[in-house]
Parts: sequence; C-alpha cells; structure tokens
Amino acid sequence: MSRSYFIPEQALVDPVTIDPTICVGCNLCVYVCPADLFLPNAQKQHAPIVMYPAECWFERSCVDICPEPGAIVLNRRSCQHETLVHSLHAAFPVNCA
Repeated sequence: MSRSYFIPEQALVDPVTIDPTICVGCNLCVYVCPADLFLPNAQKQHAPIVMYPAECWFERSCVDICPEPGAIVLNRRSCQHETLVHSLHAAFPVNCA
C-alpha cells in the first residue's frame, strides 16, 4: 500500500508574514491582534514572533496599525474558499421570497 503525502501551500502554513527588514519592532501588532498570534521578540527592535499562525482571522488589524507599510503581509491564498463561496452564490442565487 502506498502512502500519499500532502505538502500545503506556504500560505496555509504561514498565513502571516512579517518582513524583518521592514519591521521596526514596535510590537503594536502584538497588542492589537484579537487572536493573539504574535509574541514580542526578546531582542529589542526586532520583529515579533508569529507564534500561532493557524489562528489568524485575516481581519487586518495588525496590517492597519503597523507604521511601516509592507512589514506585515496576510497571505490570502489560505482563504481561497471565500472566492469559491462568492462564485457559488453568484452562480446559484437563493431567492427567499
């Protein structure tokens, strides 16, 4: 019997990316994230640690509060199901009347 292995896309493994070359280590994302994904880095002025990436809600508070544009990127490929759901609703509208 052969085994099958699934290698997930990077976005499924790492839905939130912090670019350490852009991040100034202000930790505002740590305090604003409702899902508590981030931990402050023990080294001052370094990017926070994305501790629980699977818990990301993709609600963008970390991106919105970040003073450095592009420092935090939400890899939306892990939410491809949203596109599928919108396509299905468009193709098969529900009439509740």
